Amino acid sequence: MLAALVQALDRQGGPVRVIETHISAVLLAGEFAYKLKKPVDLGFVDFTRPSARRHFCHEELRLNRRLAPQLYLAVVAITGRRDAPRLGGGGRAIDYAVKMRRFPAAAQFDRLLQHGQLGP
Repeated sequence: MLAALVQALDRQGGPVRVIETHISAVLLAGEFAYKLKKPVDLGFVDFTRPSARRHFCHEELRLNRRLAPQLYLAVVAITGRRDAPRLGGGGRAIDYAVKMRRFPAAAQFDRLLQHGQLGP
C-alpha cells in the first residue's frame, strides 16, 4: 500500500520523499507530510490492527498539537483499495495517517546538531 500511495501522491504534484522508522513511514509531499503507523507489533507497541493505528494517530495529533499546533493538522483516512489508496475521499478507511505541515529540512534536529545550533 505504501508504494501505491507514494505513486498516487507523486502523480498529484511532484516527487515524494519517504522517511521510514521502525514504527512509521513519513511521506513528504509538497507542503505536507503524512505519517503512517506501520502494522507492526514490537512488544512495546502493537499497531497490527487498523483501529490501533487510528487510535495512535489521534493520540499523536492530540499530544503534539499542544506544542506545535501549526504543524499538526488532522488525522486523515486512507480510503480506496490497498493497490489504489487515496488520502481522504469517500468509502471505508483502510488505514490512517497524521497530516502535518511540512517544515524546512534545515529545521530537522540532525541538521541543527550538525551545524552546532542545538543547545541545552
